[in-house]
Amino acid sequence: MLGSVVDLMTLRAIYDDQLRTDAEVRSAVHVDRIGALLLAEMTGTRGFITYRDLGPEPTAQSVRELVAHASAWIAAHPDLTEVE
Repeated sequence: MLGSVVDLMTLRAIYDDQLRTDAEVRSAVHVDRIGALLLAEMTGTRGFITYRDLGPEPTAQSVRELVAHASAWIAAHPDLTEVE
């Protein structure tokens, strides 16, 4: 059983390394980094926010701060009509 758990954790790490963050915003027109977040302006009126991880022990306060920063970033880009 332990072997399958380790295998799942390894697969998740490989997935995150290959498909999260930079790979997700490769086609972005512009990318800003705020802490752990990547905030991307895509073509047209789309935005995209992603992160690799929030660190070893994210707190409720640190997550609230990231949400506030992301909300401010969205508000500063009124041309974006859809943010994922």
